[in-house]
This record gives sequence, C-alpha cells and structure tokens, in this order.
Amino acid sequence: MKFLLYSKARFYPFIEGFARYEIYVSDSCRAWCLKDLSQLLNFNHKKLQLLIHPSLWTEDVCKRDAALERLFQNIEKKNKDYRLKWLEVWRKNPKVKNYDKLIGKS
Repeated sequence: MKFLLYSKARFYPFIEGFARYEIYVSDSCRAWCLKDLSQLLNFNHKKLQLLIHPSLWTEDVCKRDAALERLFQNIEKKNKDYRLKWLEVWRKNPKVKNYDKLIGKS
C-alpha cells in the first residue's frame, strides 16, 4: 500500500493509479501546487501525471468563485434544456398518449 504526498493532502490506497508516477500535478480547484508544478517544469522525470480540468479555466481573467459560478450556470441551463426536451418527448410519445387515454388522464 503506497501513499503519495501532494501538498498537505494524502492520496488514499483506493487511488492506486497515482503510485505509478514519480510526480503528480493537478489544477484541482484551480489551485496549482507550485512546488510540484516547478518540479514538472524541470523535465527530470521518467513518469509523471499532469491532470488539467479545462472546464475550470476561462479565456478571460476571473476569480475562482466566478469561474465555478459560470460553470454551474452552464450546467443548470443544459439541465433545463434537457428537461424541456424530455418532457416534449414523453408528451408526444404515442405509447404515453395511449396509456393516458386508457387510464382516463388527458
């Protein structure tokens, strides 16, 4: 069982994949671990993992909270669009219409 240290956090044993790398660098929560990022830029590693979350970054400069808020606004809009799409599909489905007639629901 191996543990890798990353900043002050620990990767627990259920994440065995991280143990294959000499260095792991991530932008989780839009917060780079600068020590590890500088190690990454030294190019002295046989195996490393760089995990980037592109949905957390924006073309324009904005604060972390604003980026997260924008992300959730986009998700909420997509959810609303999907909800409306599926309501329409269900309402137009011939089997649903026939069933509703059968049980006396209009």
